[in-house]
Amino acid sequence: MTRPAAREARGARLRWWLMTLAIAVGVVLAAAVQGFEPDVPLVLLASVVAVAAVSLLLASAVPVPETWYAARRRGSRARGQDPALVSRLRRLEDHRARPHPGPEVRDRLAAVADAPLRRRHGVGLDHPDGRARLSAPVLAMLEGSPRRLRVRDLDRCLHEIEEL
Repeated sequence: MTRPAAREARGARLRWWLMTLAIAVGVVLAAAVQGFEPDVPLVLLASVVAVAAVSLLLASAVPVPETWYAARRRGSRARGQDPALVSRLRRLEDHRARPHPGPEVRDRLAAVADAPLRRRHGVGLDHPDGRARLSAPVLAMLEGSPRRLRVRDLDRCLHEIEEL
C-alpha cells in the first residue's frame, strides 16, 4: 500500500474500534441505569460481532471507489543507453574512423563553445571578445579546416569550454 492509502486504512480501523467501544460502553451504561448487571466481556464480544456484521454488510452493499496511484515509470533502456549520448558517440567514432574527416565534429564543438559564451558573457564565437576567451590551439581547432582530432585534443577543447 502507498502511504496515503495505509494512513486512510489505519483511520478506518480506528473508527470501527472506537465505534465498537462506544456501543459496548453504551450497552453497559444502559443496563446499569436500568438495574441490570451486564456481563462486560459478553457485551464487548457482542459489540464486536455487531460492528463486524454491519461493516461487512456496508462493504458489500455500498461500492467504495478504489484509489489508484500511478507508479513511477522507469525507462525501458538499459543504463548507459541514452539515445542522444549514443548518437554523439557514434558521430565521434565515425569522425575518427574516416579517412578524410568532415566538418561535423568541428562545427558541433563550435556550437558547444558558442552557447556558454553567449549565456555567460553575452558574446559568441563570431565576436572578437568571444574568441579572445579561448586559447589559440582551441581556436585553431574550431576555426581551421576539418582535420582528424585526437582524444587529447577533444578533451582539451571540451575542458576549456566547460571552464568558460
